[in-house]
Amino acid sequence: MGDFSKYIGDYSYYYTPERFGPLGLEQIGGTMLEPVTADTGAYLEENGDVRFRFYYPKVNKLEVSMRAGRQSMKFELEKDGEGYFSGVLSYDAQNPTWHGFRQFELIADGINVVSSRTPVMQGFRGPTNYIEVPFLDFDDYLMDRNVPRGALAFRLFRSKVTNSWHRCTVYTPSEYNTSPDKSYPVLYLHHPGAKNTDTAWAFQGKVPLIMDNLIAEGKAVPFIIVSNECGPQLPEDGLFGMDGYFRMLFEDCIPFIESEYRCLSDKWNRATAGASWGGMLSSQLAFTWPDKFANVGMISSGFRCVDTWPKLEDNHFLDWMKGNAKEVGKQYKLIFRSHGEIEYIGSKELPNEPGNPTLFEDEAFLSENGLDKLPCYKRIVFPGGKHMWDTFAKGFSAFAQVLFKD
Repeated sequence: MGDFSKYIGDYSYYYTPERFGPLGLEQIGGTMLEPVTADTGAYLEENGDVRFRFYYPKVNKLEVSMRAGRQSMKFELEKDGEGYFSGVLSYDAQNPTWHGFRQFELIADGINVVSSRTPVMQGFRGPTNYIEVPFLDFDDYLMDRNVPRGALAFRLFRSKVTNSWHRCTVYTPSEYNTSPDKSYPVLYLHHPGAKNTDTAWAFQGKVPLIMDNLIAEGKAVPFIIVSNECGPQLPEDGLFGMDGYFRMLFEDCIPFIESEYRCLSDKWNRATAGASWGGMLSSQLAFTWPDKFANVGMISSGFRCVDTWPKLEDNHFLDWMKGNAKEVGKQYKLIFRSHGEIEYIGSKELPNEPGNPTLFEDEAFLSENGLDKLPCYKRIVFPGGKHMWDTFAKGFSAFAQVLFKD
């Protein structure tokens, strides 16, 4: 049994695009002035159990289909005579998939629905509910610390490349508005693949909370963070092409940020990073344009762009690095990689977690060319980590603690 008491009520668990703070009771009847309310949703108990309770009086059968990494389960909730469906998932400390973000869908009489009574995130197939069971050894994002908090802004800029408006999410550290004579390094942080948005790192990755805590503890230097929705931008990009996004970033986004914020604009004070697909995108950005980025973070991702060019030899943006470790070392201040143990080497206990053989090939590429011996190269593997947001958040925290440091 775990002790999750310090997490219960911590506002970091209500830090979503939809709200900040507990949602409150659901109105199930009555009037606006005299409502009839009920306590519904999905809740983490102090012992680590997850409790479900939903009010669907006209539904006959309600199931929960839950995903954790590549693992999934489905179970049926029990309906009472008043229209409530309830159930409890008992805490299992020995289950490697138990902790972290657990996406789930409700299936009401065979139809998938998203509940408004539980936090919503952008999952692989679109909006989905989730419940988070914290890792007891990772609390960098908790708000129980009385530290200065930075600002999160949603900024619109016009793209000449796409001839349309774009939104980016911008984090500035707490001291930004009180230090008008100071300029800051900038990290361009890219989301994982699928239907994620510019807000994914802020809310699912809890980046602002992590940054505030790390800065207050002296573990990270203050810097600005910019996130875009970074999928293909132009019709000719197809499903995975990124030329349109790269043009939009260089020609529109970066100039907009550097005109609106006090930025250090040299490459040594500019970084790109991302998780999963966003990490591969960052690899292509940094290693194609070493004159633009001297810092790169690949979190839970390959060194290559495996979706676009599965074979390592087809990733030609890496060609200049072969046998050229000395020059690579001159061009970069930080090359950072992180992975979860399970997403990297797999798990014998989990049938759908075979590991990622391309990561071993990437390791061989780095080793053969002496890149893993460079002083700027850092790598970390998290025990038990799966390809999920909790592993991404750990990777970001580790990256932030070494970024833009002398």
